[in-house]
Amino acid sequence: MPAVHDVAVSDATQLAPGVFLLGFHAPALVDVTRPGQFVMAIPPGGERCATALGIYEAQGERASILFFVCGPRTRELAELRVGDRFAVSAPLGNGFTFGSESDVAIVAGGVGIASVLLPAQALVRMGKRVRLFYGARTAQLLVEKDRFGASHLYSLAEFKGVRKGAPFEAEYLRGRYGAIPYLREFHDLFETDAEEPSEEAIGAVG
Repeated sequence: MPAVHDVAVSDATQLAPGVFLLGFHAPALVDVTRPGQFVMAIPPGGERCATALGIYEAQGERASILFFVCGPRTRELAELRVGDRFAVSAPLGNGFTFGSESDVAIVAGGVGIASVLLPAQALVRMGKRVRLFYGARTAQLLVEKDRFGASHLYSLAEFKGVRKGAPFEAEYLRGRYGAIPYLREFHDLFETDAEEPSEEAIGAVG
């Protein structure tokens, strides 16, 4: 059942230019959060400035939100310091429902990474094989990638259909690359030595 939680900032970290991770003390929220749910964050400016953000972490007595600064609402959240108080209306949304698939690929772009950690952790606890394919405009904006294990960075020039000398940033902003590299057939992502074929699933956020 959603409720308004008055919370105190426990930690605030700038992960990259314009990208912030804001942790806060919220044991009551942690107890009822499901992977994939979100909050309406209400900065000190008031309820009319509330903004929807995915719940990034929820463990013990601490929850967190990860966000890009893209306007006055998120800018006010980014300026909060340890001990400052704000409110969240949460948890909101239905969260993710997991099936019987044993192999799961999660595709995330940019700020979509904020909705990925809790589902990935839940899937791993269920014994599933989980792989993340994560794209961003620059390598610097691939924040928190190490949380998901070994990571590899590739130049767009290495992928099929990208011409040499292309204006990468301009074409990215026009949606030319969609923040997701060319990956051949998705079936190839799930090669296995098992005698029986495994069930597969792909989730996308961002």
